[in-house]
Amino acid sequence: MKKLLWVLILLLLPLSALAEDAESHRDGAFFYQIADGEATLTGCDWDAMQADSLYMFAEPPVSLEIPATLGGYPVTSIGGGVFCSLDGCPVDAPFEVVLPEGLRTLDAYTFTECFYATKITLPASLEIIPEGCFDRVPAEIDFPNGNPRYSCENGFLINNTTQTLLYTAPSSHGIALPAVRRLGDWSLSNYYLWYDDYDPVLPDTLESVGSYVFYDCGVTRVTFPDGITELSPFTFSCTALQEVHLPASLREIPDYCFWDCHLTALTIPDGVTRIGAHAVDWFTGEIIGAVTLPASVEFVGYCAFPDECDVTALNPQVHFETATEYAERIPEYDWYGDEAADALYSDGLFDYELSSRGAVLLDCSRFLNQPEVPDVLEIPSELGGTPVVAIAANALNTSESCADSLLFGIVLPEGVQRVEADAFQCCHAATQISFPSTLTMLAEGSFFHVYAEIDFPNGNPRYSCENGFLIDRDTQTLLYAAPSSQGQPIPAVRRLGDSALDNWKPAGNEIRLPDTLESIGPYALDGQYTGDFSPLAALILPDGVRELSDCSIYGCWEIQLLRFPATLTEIPAYCVANCGLGAVEIPEGVTRIGEFAFYYYDWEQTELSAVTLPASVEFVGFRAFPDECEITALNPDTHFETEEEINQRNPDWAYRIP
Repeated sequence: MKKLLWVLILLLLPLSALAEDAESHRDGAFFYQIADGEATLTGCDWDAMQADSLYMFAEPPVSLEIPATLGGYPVTSIGGGVFCSLDGCPVDAPFEVVLPEGLRTLDAYTFTECFYATKITLPASLEIIPEGCFDRVPAEIDFPNGNPRYSCENGFLINNTTQTLLYTAPSSHGIALPAVRRLGDWSLSNYYLWYDDYDPVLPDTLESVGSYVFYDCGVTRVTFPDGITELSPFTFSCTALQEVHLPASLREIPDYCFWDCHLTALTIPDGVTRIGAHAVDWFTGEIIGAVTLPASVEFVGYCAFPDECDVTALNPQVHFETATEYAERIPEYDWYGDEAADALYSDGLFDYELSSRGAVLLDCSRFLNQPEVPDVLEIPSELGGTPVVAIAANALNTSESCADSLLFGIVLPEGVQRVEADAFQCCHAATQISFPSTLTMLAEGSFFHVYAEIDFPNGNPRYSCENGFLIDRDTQTLLYAAPSSQGQPIPAVRRLGDSALDNWKPAGNEIRLPDTLESIGPYALDGQYTGDFSPLAALILPDGVRELSDCSIYGCWEIQLLRFPATLTEIPAYCVANCGLGAVEIPEGVTRIGEFAFYYYDWEQTELSAVTLPASVEFVGFRAFPDECEITALNPDTHFETEEEINQRNPDWAYRIP
């Protein structure tokens, strides 16, 4: 959860209402959007259709004909989820869908989970059918007027231009797969949704296989032809799979490729150089006892094989990715490894959940609500007999669970490996937080509205805290500045992390950033002012800074001088919003300025009356500058985003208040 500025919310409420009107229109039972004089169908009022004799569902199947025009605009595209049975489409009445001539584009999820469609008629004008468009659809497909790009014969929908199989209708069951070069995402899962007893014979022409092609089906063995060069993440997620033969032409087994497949043996062909994270991993069922990696393998992703699997590498230089490396490569990955950890458990005063790695602390509010709370909150090393390995988001948020006068220290036990973002958010009561030497992942933004000192009593190979500055040494990122850091120079790091300087204040009236700095995270310099609350004279970004983030310098209310480096190419959305600048110089080299980048919600509090955009600037987001600011663009082709355009690019912009 990030800071909410109620004044700006009030300012934008009228705009959000206008934005909704501008983007959403209705014609009869159909909702649509307009862009460039063309309509995109975005939804249907199914209740209204049932009340209309034209769309009566009393005698199924009904033929639902999408109009060629809506509000006088030609319908050229259909958005995602329009026909999804889980999003309001009647789930108990089979129906047919007829799409009009003139339609050019379908969204990737237009028909996803449209369980009761029996037939879909597509026009000759259709140009784009994305992979995965017909996931879990039981319909037959028809092109009554033909189509220059697509065809459907024997139930196989094919993109003839790319030779990709997009969909298999029920009528395709028992018929040999056609000679295509690619099996598209989800292309066979619709087929296996109804038929679980068929092991496929893949065509010799096949070169690549998309994601979820063999998802949750009854296939027990698959032999890939020699021409296969590419598999995809989650090509298989099939517990029935027992045997797979990989061709010598394969060079990579991607992340999660055979995730949750209960293979008991696997031969990796010589020539494979890379095996992705969790490629052959799972948590239940039988496991591969041993696997040999040929000499060609150079990289093995994190948890590529089950923990119990004995891995022999013939290449002594093969690199096995660590959890830390994987988290940096894919920051949003599911570290806990399973989605079944939803059950909530309690042990005394603590709530937790179980993952494949151990216990994850979720809440300690009962501890904090005791009549007499100890001076130190010591998190147990075990909960329910399971080692505690992680602290979840908001697990130690004390904003609503203890009296304002309560102050205490927090000690995390040895064995904890991971602290999620926002784990300590609004932990106002903490005065000291002690971390274990086992900690390997401490997320940016973990200490929003925290005023505690930090220590590592047993040291830590990755993290350190000196002079109040908590640093990730591996990435050279400043994660947090404790109150004791005030007035001290910011250490030589490459990045200021999310909300890193909440507690820090400069010794004088200037902020001096280290010359080593390359990037600044969201809210890193949020609300900066001097120790005596006087205006900041200057904030100079060093020449090495190449990346700012949304809201990096947000809310420095009375900063007098802000200087950007020549290395900068983008000033992101809300980056310097509500800073009350009197003047700003945009360096040559900046090509993009995001929405509300320099906006100020109260015009009387800013003196930014004019700005010149260099010739390098190509795009200026909606309301990037205050409304009264005079803008001079040296590039006559600079595009200034309109409200209609931001509605199309980001429909939720009006609610994304920093």
